[in-house]
Amino acid sequence: MLVDDNADLRETLALLLRCDGHQVIEAADGQLALDALESATTFHLIILDLMMPVMDGATFLARKAEGAHAAIPVLIFSSSDSIGMEEFGSVVSVVSKMDGIDGLLAAVHRAGGAAPFPQARAAGFRV
Repeated sequence: MLVDDNADLRETLALLLRCDGHQVIEAADGQLALDALESATTFHLIILDLMMPVMDGATFLARKAEGAHAAIPVLIFSSSDSIGMEEFGSVVSVVSKMDGIDGLLAAVHRAGGAAPFPQARAAGFRV
């Protein structure tokens, strides 16, 4: 799942990830991402921005840690300060947006996300 409030960036990254062989569900904020986790879809990796409206990345991580999906690995992809994010056990990597798509793809592959992401069609989520 790709979670970022910047629609243009999210759609571009999703397209590039799909071109790399992944299936991607998009969510525009942390609340939509939590809603997606409650769907019947099985997720293998979450790519998460930190600064978003409605629910930011840190709040999403805290809520996710309390639920049944606590073990799903998270790759933080953000231009925001990510100090302290390693306290969340599911964070497997932090990549600055300044590292671009090459940095993101390398981190996805290192995180074990080289296998395609699951695909689902659910209300409010873009596949």
